[in-house]
Amino acid sequence: MQVNIKQAIRLFFSNPSLDMVFIEAIANSLDADASKINICISIEELGKQETLRITVQDNGVGFTEERYAKFCKLLQVEDSTHKGVGRLVYLYYFDTIEVSSIFDKQHRSFLYNTSFDENNSNMVLEPIAQQEQRTILNFSNCTLKRLSSYNSILPDALKRMVLEEFLPRFYVYKEEGKEIEINIELKVGKVKKNQFIGNRKATISLNDLPVLKIEDVNASQIRMFEDMTLQYSIEKKDNYASPFVITALCVDNRAYKLSDVISSDNIPYGYELVFLLKSSIFNGQVDPSRQTLTLRDEILKSVKKIFRTKIANIIQREIPSFKESNEKTKLSLSKSYPHLLGYFEDEEIGIVSRSKSLEIAQQKFLRDQKTVLEAEYLDEEKYDKAMDLSSRSLAEYILEPV
Repeated sequence: MQVNIKQAIRLFFSNPSLDMVFIEAIANSLDADASKINICISIEELGKQETLRITVQDNGVGFTEERYAKFCKLLQVEDSTHKGVGRLVYLYYFDTIEVSSIFDKQHRSFLYNTSFDENNSNMVLEPIAQQEQRTILNFSNCTLKRLSSYNSILPDALKRMVLEEFLPRFYVYKEEGKEIEINIELKVGKVKKNQFIGNRKATISLNDLPVLKIEDVNASQIRMFEDMTLQYSIEKKDNYASPFVITALCVDNRAYKLSDVISSDNIPYGYELVFLLKSSIFNGQVDPSRQTLTLRDEILKSVKKIFRTKIANIIQREIPSFKESNEKTKLSLSKSYPHLLGYFEDEEIGIVSRSKSLEIAQQKFLRDQKTVLEAEYLDEEKYDKAMDLSSRSLAEYILEPV
C-alpha cells in the first residue's frame, strides 16, 4: 500500500519544531548502536534559512537490509517504545535528505523526500572494499520561513536539549559501561558585526550526566504503579543563577517533561534539580509525534500527585532552606485567605506555585458549596458543613478589598 507522505506529515506532526529533526536523527543513530555521532549545522548567513543544511554522521550498524525495510514502511516497529513515523519530521523542514550508509562491505545510498516509496526506486546498493561502518544523512533545501529561535541551531542549546531528552537512555548506557560521544558544530558563512552568533562547537559525553540517586516510590495503593521508582539529582552550583528544574516521566527511554508538577518559585537560587519518574505503565504512552502524553486523565492526575509528594519529601530533606521558605508561604496564605484554612494541600505548598495552591483550595471550597446548595435536605453532617461554609463565606466577604 502506498502512503501519501505529505498527508502523513500533516497527520502525525501538527505542531513540530526544528529540534525534533535533531532528536529523531540522534534516536535513529542510537537505535543503530552508534557510539559516535557528528552533527554539522551550516548556514550561509543568519536570516537566510533557505541555506540551512544539516549533516549527521554516525558509526552505527547502518541501513542493513532489515533496517532499510523498516525505514521504507511507516508504522512498522519492533515494540511499543518505537512509533515508526519520526523520520517524517525531516520532511517538514527539508525537501531533500541524502542518505549514504556503509555496512558489511556494502554501500547503500538513496534520497528521502516526499516522493520516496517502499519499492526502493531510487536506492542503490553496491559492494565496496571499505570495512568501516558509517552512515551519513545530508539535509538540504530547507523550507523554513524563519528560525523561531537561534537556540534551534546553537550547539550549547542543542546539547542541553539532547541531554534532557535522552537522560533516561544515557543513564542506562552509563550503568552498562557504554561510551557515547555526540559532537555538534555550527558553521556560519557570514557573520555581521552586530551579531554575536558565529562558529561554535559542543560535545556531549556521558560524563555530562548528573549523578542520579534512585528511590522507590510507595505507590502500592495503586496496583499498576507497583514498579515505580524515582531517579533524581539535586546539585548546588557555584553561580547564583535562577533555579533549573526538570520534572519528567521516563517514556520509551526518553524524558517527557511535565511542567506543572512543581514550581521553581520557592527553590533557592543556584540549584539544579532533575526528577525522573519511571514505571512500566508509561511505556508507549505518547502519540506518534511524541508531543502528547496518552495516559488517561485520571491516571495522569494520580501520577502527578504521587510525583509531587515524593519530590516534596526529597527537597525538604536535601535543601534545608526550602522547608523554612515553605513555612513562610503557609503562614502568608493562612493570613491572606483564612476562609480557606483546611482546604490547602499542605504537602504541596511550596512545591506548586502560590497561585496554584490558592486555585486548588478555592476549587475545593466551591465544590463543597455546590454540594451543600444542591442537597435536597440537610442531615446533621451537612448542616454542620453548611454552617462552616457560611462562616467561611462571611470571612471571605469581610476580607475582600473594597
